[in-house]
Amino acid sequence: MLHNDCSWWIHAGKSALHCAFHSVVASRYADLRPGALVICAAGWRTHSVIKADATPVQIVKELGDFPASVCLGPLGLPGLTAYFGLMEICNPKPGNIVLVNAAAGAINSIVGQIAKIKGCQVIAFASSRERCNWIRELGFDYVYYKSVTVSAALTHQAHHGVDFFFDCVGADFTKAAVRHMKPDGTICMFGSNSCYGRHIETERRNEPYRIVYMRNGKVCSISIHDFKDKFDEALAQLLNWMNQGKLRYSENIFGGFEKLPEALRSLYDDTTVGSVRVSSSKAESRISADNNTTSLSS
Repeated sequence: MLHNDCSWWIHAGKSALHCAFHSVVASRYADLRPGALVICAAGWRTHSVIKADATPVQIVKELGDFPASVCLGPLGLPGLTAYFGLMEICNPKPGNIVLVNAAAGAINSIVGQIAKIKGCQVIAFASSRERCNWIRELGFDYVYYKSVTVSAALTHQAHHGVDFFFDCVGADFTKAAVRHMKPDGTICMFGSNSCYGRHIETERRNEPYRIVYMRNGKVCSISIHDFKDKFDEALAQLLNWMNQGKLRYSENIFGGFEKLPEALRSLYDDTTVGSVRVSSSKAESRISADNNTTSLSS
């Protein structure tokens, strides 16, 4: 989690830092040939100059029939966050009950699908009919629209308690959900969508986790960089599931950096599912050699 690290603050006149695709146009590094596709946090710019020994650079590998943009979604930070959160932190077993909110988003849509692959039952909440319809297509066991109360749904579908809760919403949803956790359950905090762009008093934002009294349970947030030595293994497994049709994704691409405000708003448009991308030029089925593409995740 990022707290008050001022190095990540965006000051007026500066570019936002975010993972983005870049095509190499010139390079002094033998491993980075012109035309290569790379991912790095070089800022939202049409052109960037970086030192590869000072800025982490990921070279995009062969992806078969998938567009390179999947490296900003299921094979990027969202996919790795979902994978390590479930597989490393929770270690799911067949029959475990997994609760996900914001279930049509870039992270929890993948959490739910991996949970199904591992034989878990998935209870999912989403904020619109369109999002509910999509996650039903993903095969989640119980899908609820936001008008259904959390307590009513969990009392009915998880009367023995929830094993793993992946929280991207916070506030009132979390306050209700934690009361249904098993004593040895695990909560992974990925975000607080309910608080973004809204005035919610600090006391109410922080309140939900004060009432966690799970005897042997835990509440955690993760940094995927703690699992850096397992990246290749995780990415290979995620790509294998995608090739098998077990892991699906959705992305929305906006052409032109002038569309950044519109793209950001779309994250909170209840009709948007999956990840949001912004390209410096009109995106095609594959990221072409003259494109810069950046990712926003819900």
